[in-house]
Amino acid sequence: MDRSEFLKTLGTGTMAICATCGMISCSEDDAPAPTGGGLDITINIEESAFLNLKNVGGSVIKDNLIIARTGTDTFVALTKACPHAGFTVVYDHPKSQFLCTLHGSIFSTSGSVEKGPANRGLTKFKTEFNAPNLRIFS
Repeated sequence: MDRSEFLKTLGTGTMAICATCGMISCSEDDAPAPTGGGLDITINIEESAFLNLKNVGGSVIKDNLIIARTGTDTFVALTKACPHAGFTVVYDHPKSQFLCTLHGSIFSTSGSVEKGPANRGLTKFKTEFNAPNLRIFS
């Protein structure tokens, strides 16, 4: 194999890998959560997927939301994707804030930007807790 054939083969392989990564990153699970009316889900925090919500400070990702237990009977539900680059935020209970660990944006529990580079906040949804069920709605 000469140099030009090698580079052509290398380029084709790289393109295939990049195309696959692009398809994965644009999966249906990454679709934005509704920002207006229309969201109304109920989860049972006793179910295995939501056990982190049994303790204050715990959080889970559900669809396109990050849900955190901020107090004994209080929860916060926000869109999970940082508006700067789409990276999933995490909940920092001791500081009572949401962090984007990719570029350092910080959001309050209301979803507002406390530190950029994000220039807009996360969408906050209403919550209603009637143990063991947590309702998240617009």
